[in-house]
Amino acid sequence: MNQYYTQITEIEKEIDQKHTTILSQTKNRAEIDGKSDIPNVDIEGISPSEFSINANYQGIIYELAAKGGQILQAQKVEVEHIGSDLNYLSKNPESITHQLNEAESNKNQKLQSAREAHQINVTRIWQKPSYLQIRKDFDEIKDKYDSFSQKLGRSSPHQIGNLYWGLLLMVGLSELAYNFQAFSLALSESPFLTLVAALSVVVIFPVLAHFAGKIFRQYEERKKDIWLGILCVIISIGLTYVLAKWRVRLGVVSGDIEGAKQANEAFNLYFLLIFAIYFVGLILSFFAHDQSQEFTNLYNDLGKKRKIMDSENNDINKEINAEQNRNTEIQKTINNEFQNIKSELNNRLQSLNKMYKDAVANYKKSVEYFHNIELKINANYSKPSVSPILQ
Repeated sequence: MNQYYTQITEIEKEIDQKHTTILSQTKNRAEIDGKSDIPNVDIEGISPSEFSINANYQGIIYELAAKGGQILQAQKVEVEHIGSDLNYLSKNPESITHQLNEAESNKNQKLQSAREAHQINVTRIWQKPSYLQIRKDFDEIKDKYDSFSQKLGRSSPHQIGNLYWGLLLMVGLSELAYNFQAFSLALSESPFLTLVAALSVVVIFPVLAHFAGKIFRQYEERKKDIWLGILCVIISIGLTYVLAKWRVRLGVVSGDIEGAKQANEAFNLYFLLIFAIYFVGLILSFFAHDQSQEFTNLYNDLGKKRKIMDSENNDINKEINAEQNRNTEIQKTINNEFQNIKSELNNRLQSLNKMYKDAVANYKKSVEYFHNIELKINANYSKPSVSPILQ
């Protein structure tokens, strides 16, 4: 029905409950009065019990009038208020246009404020101190790299590939395979030391070849380190000499080499073969490295900075997207609110007409409902009463 229906039904429930209570009390009093021969036929008027019953029902009537009067008064005010709005709108239809213009102006102000807030948030995100510092570091290293690249006339340094490291490892393994017998002869009483010494060749020869080739390749930038390259070659020659001597001795002991002439020829052969393997590693290192270590370092630093920059850009873009989504939702909400207001204003006259008819109809239903409740009270008590609410 309407919002007042619940209030009226609650009043009716209270009245029904009171009627049930009065019936219970009346039954007990009637039994007592009957046994006491009350009322006496010689006494005119109503008995005290009947007077009490009448008073109870009259009290219910007045309570109904009080509560019902408040509800009906509220409904009257509602009808008058809606009627007043309807009357004003009927006489002043231009007020709708005025309210529409005001609503649109308010919408535009909210959208402008949202845009300004969005721009402030976007600027704040792009100007985060951490991002600005990372950007500054990246730009600085990139400027250095571009300048150096232009100076050398090359866009990037020569990069060491996995093939180089694989070939360098093969150099070490070749030295191990070729010289293992020599280590066995020298350290025959300690297999563990033999293994350690043999495996050290896998490390020593490739490392010496790697650093010597790199230093020689980058001679223009590392002139002060040339002695390190020479030292690496000298150590390699010395180690090659020792290994060749051990192999000759092994041949002499085993009887495979006889005489000084054959020993010298074998030594020369072993020395050249062992050093040739090292020399292959040296050549590999020489051509695997770029001529400029500074250019290579700048390239590597730029790559690291670029990864950091890319990661930071991804985080920034996520924040920007989140802010854009937030701004889109706000604008959508503002526009939806305006469309709802616009629709409501355009249908205002029709809505008020319906609201007024409904309010009048509800008021009449409430009056009828209260009237029926009053009739029920009078039916519950044989002597009719007139409720002030319906007078």
